Amino acid sequence: MKRYYIILIVSLFLIGLTVYQFWSIQQPRIGPVGDGSISRFVYIPIILGFIVGVSWLIRSIYLIIKLRKK
Repeated sequence: MKRYYIILIVSLFLIGLTVYQFWSIQQPRIGPVGDGSISRFVYIPIILGFIVGVSWLIRSIYLIIKLRKK
């Protein structure tokens, strides 16, 4: 039962981390770093991390509900 809650916490952490990464990319930069545009390839790990986090969140909620019905 504890592992279901651990999966829930890890999935929420992963979703929060991807939201922070997306926010961090959107912040304006100063100097030569801020002159360029953001490549589309930067968003791929963020999107994949968000998808994994949401899928694990759904799975953990499903497992917790299934465990409580027993």
